[in-house]
Amino acid sequence: MNKRIIVNFLLGVVLVSSCTNEQFTDPPSMVSQTETPDIVLNVNEAVEDFDSFVSKLRSAGTIKLVTPDFTRIVRNNGADSCFQAEGSERLLLSNDSISMILTDQYIVFTSDLITEQNYKATTTQYYLVHKSKEYVAEYNKILTSEVNQLVKTRGLDEDSPKVVLHSNNAISINQALHLSETILEQPQMKNEVPFSGLSGMPETRSSRIGHRPKDVLRIWLIRHKGYSGFQHEVTWQQNDTRAMIKDLNPNVKVEFYTRYSNFTAGSDASKTLDEFRKWVKDSKSKGYDWSDRIDKDIFILISYGGYNENIVGLGALDTYKLDRESNPRAFGLSAMNPITAPKTLAHELGHILGAVHTDYTWWEGWWIFQIPQYDVMSYREFRRNLIRDPNNVRIVRNNLKISH
Repeated sequence: MNKRIIVNFLLGVVLVSSCTNEQFTDPPSMVSQTETPDIVLNVNEAVEDFDSFVSKLRSAGTIKLVTPDFTRIVRNNGADSCFQAEGSERLLLSNDSISMILTDQYIVFTSDLITEQNYKATTTQYYLVHKSKEYVAEYNKILTSEVNQLVKTRGLDEDSPKVVLHSNNAISINQALHLSETILEQPQMKNEVPFSGLSGMPETRSSRIGHRPKDVLRIWLIRHKGYSGFQHEVTWQQNDTRAMIKDLNPNVKVEFYTRYSNFTAGSDASKTLDEFRKWVKDSKSKGYDWSDRIDKDIFILISYGGYNENIVGLGALDTYKLDRESNPRAFGLSAMNPITAPKTLAHELGHILGAVHTDYTWWEGWWIFQIPQYDVMSYREFRRNLIRDPNNVRIVRNNLKISH
C-alpha cells in the first residue's frame, strides 16, 4: 500500500470517527438518534403548509434535522426565556452546537457541528427556511451574485463561500469570509415581505421602553438609512450573540430591539461611530421608544456591508457593565452581510463587554483528528461564536455579573 493510499485511508477513518462520535457535539442529555421524532425538518423537502409546520415545531418534544451535511435528532425544551427579539422565539435544543429561531415568516437555524463536509469550513453553517418560495429564489440569486463577484475580484475558488439552494423553501450559507466590502446599502428584493413591527420609525412613539431588570442585557440595533429588509440575516447574528452570552453567563437575558432610522452611515468607520453616538444622544428629545434608555443600554448601528480599510465593525472597548445603569459610551457598528461579515455583531459586542483581540485557539473533535476552533475575538477567522480566551472570559464575565 503506497503512502498516499495509507494517508487517505487514515483520513477517512478519523473523519468517520469524528463525525459519528457524539461526545463533542451533544451534551450529556442528548436524545437517542434512533427514536422516532415528533417532527422532521428536512431542508431538501419543500414546506407546503408553513404556518402549520412552525406551529408543530414549537410544540414538538423532539425534532429531527436533516441536511446534506448532517442528520440529528434533538430535544426541544421550549422557548428560550433568556432571549427576546420582536416577532421571534429561540428554541432551547438539547444540542448546543445547533440553534434555531422561529418567526411567522421564516425559520433560521445554525450548526457548529464538526462533520465530514464542513470540518474545513471557517465559520458556522447558516440555514434559512422561508415561507415564500419566491423570496428564497430571489435571495439565492443575490447571494450567488455576491459570491461570484468575490471569486472574480479575489481569485477565490475552493475557499469561497458556499451558497446552496436545498429546496424551494430552504437555502444555506457556509464558509463565509471576514472581508470589508463597502456595500452599505442592501440589495432590494421585489418579493420581500416586510418584517412585522419594523416597517418604519415614526417621529414619536406612543410607548417608551423604560426600566431594565438587573439580569437583562438590552441591545438596540439601529438600521442606518440605506439598510432595509433581510431581517433573517439580523436574526442569524442575534442567535450567534445569544449563544456567546449564554456560554459566559446563562442567567443573563438578552433583549434585542431592531429599529429603522434616518441616520446615514459613511464609509469611514471611526467617523461614522462618532457621528452615530452623537446622533443617538441628540435624538433624546425626539420621543423614540429608546429615548429613556440613551446612556444606559447598548446601541449598535447595523448596515449590510463593512467600511473602508478592511473594517466590518467597531465596538467601544470595555464600555458596558450589566450591574450599572449608566453606560454612556456603549456604542458600536456592525455589518450584517452573511457572506463577508459573519458573527460581526457578537465580535463587536465582545469588545463593548471588554474583550480584546486574541489569537486563542482550542481544539474539538475526535482525539486523533481534532479541529482548531478560533475564538470569536480572534485576529483571523473565527469558526465559533464563543469567547474562550481566559483573560477575555474573566473580563466579560465580570462585566456580566448580575447585581442583587
